[in-house]
Amino acid sequence: MNHPTPIETPPREPGRDAAFQKNLRASIQVFIALLALLVANVAVSYAGLGRSQHIAVALLISTLQAVLAAGVLMHLKSEKRIIRVVLVFTGVFFAGLMVLTMGSFANEVTASHVH
Repeated sequence: MNHPTPIETPPREPGRDAAFQKNLRASIQVFIALLALLVANVAVSYAGLGRSQHIAVALLISTLQAVLAAGVLMHLKSEKRIIRVVLVFTGVFFAGLMVLTMGSFANEVTASHVH
């Protein structure tokens, strides 16, 4: 009876395990921070804030969550500079569109104003 040959694992690079442990530790820390920010977001929803204050605080917390997830979990903090510049430009462009959208709601024309 022929016995299968054992699968040999390739030799490991010397610094690979240390880098993996460092990334794993950072991912766990970000996971804990994301859970804490989730709890903060839920707590804010029950706080007695006004509507606009609630939205502003919730968006701030969500922005922090997005920065943590993109920067650490998606490894954007170690990307090339051009990638980060494009990401920032996209964020500024999106924020500008949100300001224009919210401004259009503030200056909405209703049928009672039209003659």
